[in-house]
Amino acid sequence: MSVTKLSTVGVMLIIFCMVLIASASCFEYRIVGGTSTTITEHPYQVSIHYKDKLACGGSIISKQWILTAAHCVYGEKTLSVFKVRIGSTYHNKGGLIKDIASIICHEKYHPLTYDYDVALIKLSTLLTFKQNIKPILLALPSMSIKTDTKVIVTGWGKTSVNGTTSEVLRTANISVTDQEKCRKVYARNRLVTSNMICAGDDKGEKDTCQGDSGGALVGYGLQIGIVSWGAQECASVGFPGVYTRVPAIRQWVTEQANV
Repeated sequence: MSVTKLSTVGVMLIIFCMVLIASASCFEYRIVGGTSTTITEHPYQVSIHYKDKLACGGSIISKQWILTAAHCVYGEKTLSVFKVRIGSTYHNKGGLIKDIASIICHEKYHPLTYDYDVALIKLSTLLTFKQNIKPILLALPSMSIKTDTKVIVTGWGKTSVNGTTSEVLRTANISVTDQEKCRKVYARNRLVTSNMICAGDDKGEKDTCQGDSGGALVGYGLQIGIVSWGAQECASVGFPGVYTRVPAIRQWVTEQANV
């Protein structure tokens, strides 16, 4: 093969890689609309900070374990750069700041596909449960989640596409989207697998956004999803948010954290 052909192939490979990287960054992270709320209404909610900046949300599932999205913590080996704020309505003050003892990402997680987008954070010290610090129960593996089920999502993420993160915890009421419909709308972007569940607002007025990743999608009084990814522009009409389906990864959580 000639040098010219090699160069052409090389350029094509570079372009292909750049497209993949751009695609990943467009869907990375994942509340537009909704209303302000308090931590006592959602005492399982935590904020995860990377180098002292809000990175993601998470949920308390036991006295020592936090459930979040793998893409929030994936690839970082230095645990000291992460902190978890617990028991506060605000992501930047109040509550307790906890150090991290270990992070476990699902072994099948892939940063391009976002399949199995789940991770566990083990806190350095045990929590004491009280009014503003409580665990949430996780959906069981056998649980079937019906389309149009009313669900709740919370977080401190961006309140508009070009806006900033919210200092105060916010919540939005949305509905579970038909799985096949969700697959079709994202067909050109990324595969919506059976390990994912979609939820949103048909009018495009409510959605999770950057900074909300890792937070809990709650229905039936249980955590049924983990904020994972979605359209490049949050709250885009016709494009629901995509969440890791908790029943699909529930057994893994039990195996790793005994929860």
